[in-house]
Amino acid sequence: MAGLIVAGLAGIPLWNLNASTFSGMIALDNFALTLIWIFAIGGVFSIALAIDYLPRQGIEEGEFYP
Repeated sequence: MAGLIVAGLAGIPLWNLNASTFSGMIALDNFALTLIWIFAIGGVFSIALAIDYLPRQGIEEGEFYP
């Protein structure tokens, strides 16, 4: 969960930066950062919900998170 939060915070200084590499195949712009933040927030919520759910169901395995 901490890694997702740090990854989301690392994108804040990159706002309004437009860059691309590999002939435009990888782009960094506001749209890409917004998607990164949406997925990071979704990941944080799923981990937060799983903290109680996994032990209750008896399926507390490390493979759940990846």
